[in-house]
Amino acid sequence: MNTILRYGLVIFASLMVSNSFAQDTTNSANVSSSIGDDGRGTIVVEARGQLPKPPLFFTAVANATVQVSSKHIEQTIDATLKVVQGDATTLSLGINGEDRVIDVEG
Repeated sequence: MNTILRYGLVIFASLMVSNSFAQDTTNSANVSSSIGDDGRGTIVVEARGQLPKPPLFFTAVANATVQVSSKHIEQTIDATLKVVQGDATTLSLGINGEDRVIDVEG
C-alpha cells in the first residue's frame, strides 16, 4: 500500500469518527488500523450508539359505498390503515370534493 493511499484511508476514517461525534455526544466510535509486513492494511471502525428510529411507513385501503336517490347522494368510506414501519401518533388522509363531511368515526 503506498503512502498516499494509506493517508487517504486514515483521513477517511478520521472523518467518519468526527461525523459520528457531531451527531450525538452519547455515541462513541473507535478507529484502529494496522499494516502488515506484506504492506496490506486494515482499518476497523467500531461505532456504538443508538440507531435512529425508522421513518413512518403505512398503508391505507379505502372501500366506498354510495347510495343514490332522487333527493341526495350518500357515500360512506371505510378506511383501514396499517402501520408497516415506525411509530405513529397521527396518520392523515385527505378527502377531495365540494360537499361536506358529516361524520368521522375512529
